This record gives sequence, C-alpha cells and structure tokens, in this order.
Amino acid sequence: MSLLSKLVKTALGVGVVYAAYKIGQSDGKNKEKDELAAAKTELDMEIDFIEGLIEEYQVMPNKTRKEWDNKQMLEIKLEQLKRKL
Repeated sequence: MSLLSKLVKTALGVGVVYAAYKIGQSDGKNKEKDELAAAKTELDMEIDFIEGLIEEYQVMPNKTRKEWDNKQMLEIKLEQLKRKL
C-alpha cells in the first residue's frame, strides 16, 4: 500500500508541475501576442506620421533641393516601414 501511495503522490506532484509549466507557457504566448500587437500599433502610427509629412511636402509649392531630398528620404523610410509589416 505504501508503494502505491508514493506512486500516486509522485504522479500528482508531476501533474502539478506540468500544469504550472503549461500555464506559464500559455502566459508567455499571450505576452508575446500583446507585445506584437503593441509593436504593430506603433509601426502603424509611424507610417501614418510619415505619410502626413510626405503629403505636406507634396502640396508645398516651390520646393528647395533640400525639401525635395527630404521628401525622397521620407518615401524611402516609408517603404522600409511597410516592408516590416
């Protein structure tokens, strides 16, 4: 009887440890999803901001060479950000 009770106690202990492991693993996956969602939101905000800056440069009359170059650099940055999505 004592061998059987030790076996049951061991099985219960292993079950508790395994359950704790699975809960921790699940929490880790949820945290990763939250971090990815936050990063995507931040990336979308940055894309919107750069698109607004490009729009301002497009409607600007009589652009200087520096303004033209800035607009081109923003367009390059925008393409890089869109590739990250």
